Amino acid sequence: QKVGIVGGGVQAVWQLRLLAAGVLPKKCRTVVVKTTSLESAEAFMKRMAESSYLPDRDWKFEHYEKGGEGFRQCQLIHTLTPSRVPIVGVDDVTLPLDGDGRFLHITTVGADSVGKKELHPDLIQKADKLICDSIPQTKDRGEFQSTEFGDSLIELGSLENSKKELMKGATFTIFDSSGLALQDVQMANLISKHLD
Repeated sequence: QKVGIVGGGVQAVWQLRLLAAGVLPKKCRTVVVKTTSLESAEAFMKRMAESSYLPDRDWKFEHYEKGGEGFRQCQLIHTLTPSRVPIVGVDDVTLPLDGDGRFLHITTVGADSVGKKELHPDLIQKADKLICDSIPQTKDRGEFQSTEFGDSLIELGSLENSKKELMKGATFTIFDSSGLALQDVQMANLISKHLD
């Protein structure tokens, strides 16, 4: 099992830290990195290898290679870029087939303003479930800006009460995190409680 990361900035560091802190099993510590250049990927890998935060050093890194494996061995991919053109498409991943036991989840973080997008529409159309933090916001400035995805969107808050029913049978999911001020306020509240 591998994790795919698109982008090599601060957001990539924190996404990996949070995944390691409780989401991923310890055996899953290999990351396929795709950035705008080999040099920026190397800089990211070096930053993690030399980090003063010791858990950052537990990750093993591989370069994304177009035409090679790409993200085909990844079951979890995080895209963290300000791109205005699709970066990840159907050819970059292994889509789960009925009954093969595989699962694929992609979290998109970078599409946070009008015109930004990280996933090719053909890839989005293959997903079983499209989840977002806010339907109006994702249609306006998130990954799902295209009107063709409007009817199939699930708002994150609706999963709280009926997660099993809404996610039943899903083997390929995409979550668009375009960011909500409410999330920022809640995080600030949580942090301030620990500081008191």
